[in-house]
Amino acid sequence: MITFSPGYAPWDVVTGTTAEGTWEMAETYSPVLRFSSGERTFPSPVEYFLERSSLVDLGGTVILERPTAADLENAGAFLFLDFEAEDVVGVYESDRSSIAPTVYARVAEAGGGIILQYWLFYVFNQGELNSHEGDWEMVQVTLSPDGSRAENVMLSQHRSGSLVLWSELTDVIDRTHPAIMVSLGSHANYGPGAEQLVYGDRVDGPGEVWGPGDYTLVPIGTGLEGDEPAWLRYEGAWGEPAGSLGGLLGREGPKGPMYREQGSMWAGLDWAA
Repeated sequence: MITFSPGYAPWDVVTGTTAEGTWEMAETYSPVLRFSSGERTFPSPVEYFLERSSLVDLGGTVILERPTAADLENAGAFLFLDFEAEDVVGVYESDRSSIAPTVYARVAEAGGGIILQYWLFYVFNQGELNSHEGDWEMVQVTLSPDGSRAENVMLSQHRSGSLVLWSELTDVIDRTHPAIMVSLGSHANYGPGAEQLVYGDRVDGPGEVWGPGDYTLVPIGTGLEGDEPAWLRYEGAWGEPAGSLGGLLGREGPKGPMYREQGSMWAGLDWAA
């Protein structure tokens, strides 16, 4: 069974499908996450990050300490969330026993089919070529229009992604849960046995393995007015500012789910190839 977070309830977003049926799909195809050995940060609730961050402008001036989700909704696109501690990973590790493993799920119709998006938030990205506060990654399962079969899996990898046909997956648990390899530190996602990795990514398993029963699935963003948490509408960056050069070098936090790659990931169609 899915564990729903307080204040949220299932919704009916797929034409002709009940709310119960919609969430049965979300539960059925939720991924198995295979982390690399040595991984130090794992998918977490955004509230943990917000409670320890300040909203700052491009120059680092504090606009608001410890903003709430409601504060973020109209904060604007040119602000940043800056974790208060310098050693983000160290603080996270000391707190980890009290942090609920969390995956955010979205179900919607797109391109004539049904998309199941599983969004993952990490407090820090420790990639070989990029290092920054905040990290949003995503696993997407695309179903046929009637929801009867899975067609492909789309996996986020930095500013792009890859598409794997369902028939080509070699590691599927209980026939419906795709097993995903998570790159060490950068959290880029790869299909089982992937050999072509983005430069700097490493899949150094075996580390922790999270099956669907090991994390709480939290619903977000139905696309209907009022059916999403306020923080989903935050247009700014989930990480401290790094200046124009720092942004190019991967030292700045990403935009949130609705705004990743100019909204193409949220649209769910052509962001991975």
